[in-house]
Amino acid sequence: MALTALLITLLFRFLIFHSMFQKKIEKASHTILQLQRAQERLNSVLTNQSSETPIFYTTFFPDDTISSSLVISFNAGTDPDPKYSGTLLGRIHVSKEKNLLFTYWQTDKEGYRSEILLQQVNDLQWNFLSQTLEKQANIQTLANNWAWLKDWPKKKVSSPEIIRLVLWCGIERKTQKNPNIQWAFIPTTINPILMVQ
Repeated sequence: MALTALLITLLFRFLIFHSMFQKKIEKASHTILQLQRAQERLNSVLTNQSSETPIFYTTFFPDDTISSSLVISFNAGTDPDPKYSGTLLGRIHVSKEKNLLFTYWQTDKEGYRSEILLQQVNDLQWNFLSQTLEKQANIQTLANNWAWLKDWPKKKVSSPEIIRLVLWCGIERKTQKNPNIQWAFIPTTINPILMVQ
């Protein structure tokens, strides 16, 4: 009986460990899938900017608490609802609930759609690679006046050569200086980047 009790105890411990391990695997799989979907969705928007009505800028909206929003016109392709087909206007930002949101609408009609791309986004930083003629103290210039800009003004007609999105997702920027997510997107309608040292 003692041997049977020992075997049952060991079996019970194994089952508990196996169940906990399965939960960890499911959670990690869900996180990876969410990150992959968010990256693919952002890539479909940021690399398909509209050439008919080009709009690309960062600005602060009243509900922006963490960082500025990115506003962009993009080609949405074909949708079952014709209102959301073709060229649309989109906004990428972090909500008060700390969700990375992608909201989009037609430029001349009411109504909009909103998608949650990521949750628990505690901080967000935009970086835009472009040539700059202005010498500013807070901008570190690379070769041939190339620099990573943190904002993209509305008065700039063009779009950047590379769009980099830096996120602190599930972690606090105060406690961890380095972000845990960095994505870079290259718009399709750009000139070659020539950087000569």
